[in-house]
Amino acid sequence: MKLDRAFSCPSLLIALAGTLLVACSTGVFLRPTASGSAEYVRVVPQCPGPKQVVQFTPHNTRWVHFRVYAELPNAFPDITTLQIEVTIDNTGLGMPWTRKYYEALASRSAHRFEFHTEGSHLLLIYADGKESAQSVSLFEGTHMLQAEESHSVRIASEHIALLAGSGTRFKVKMPAIFIDGERIDIPLIEFAPAEERYMPVISC
Repeated sequence: MKLDRAFSCPSLLIALAGTLLVACSTGVFLRPTASGSAEYVRVVPQCPGPKQVVQFTPHNTRWVHFRVYAELPNAFPDITTLQIEVTIDNTGLGMPWTRKYYEALASRSAHRFEFHTEGSHLLLIYADGKESAQSVSLFEGTHMLQAEESHSVRIASEHIALLAGSGTRFKVKMPAIFIDGERIDIPLIEFAPAEERYMPVISC
């Protein structure tokens, strides 16, 4: 599963040797909304673009996140996918880029998270009221999750295909999740199409 998707920027203009940039359009994306402890972030946090990811963070381990977002199809077949991830932060440790930073990052990557949920299914609720229960392998049983390498931020991921032609407005109902024994109740998440403009960054 790719972690990011390209957003079109047909109006991008670099003038005066790159000193003036015209804002780029994200194109249509699916914006999530949820109540409670939901946070909204970008697919790649360090890069500009829409905050199309809703994430939930345990109180006891602030550097691990349960993330949910949806991606519209880029080509045939015309199927939207719901992306579920568990990630760790590899930046923002509150310390300079020193040996201590890398030691902390190595400690995070070596940590084995116990992950399980209250149920093995999620419920998709479409705009026409149709409902579809989807099994999620990540929600089945108990998983011990760990980063594969020191620079990895994604420690688990899964994608769920929506009904063809039904993936522009929908809701997702998920079971409560547990990360190292801490319960996180996931509120109802609603997705709807949106469009924004942002200033591009060359390194992204």
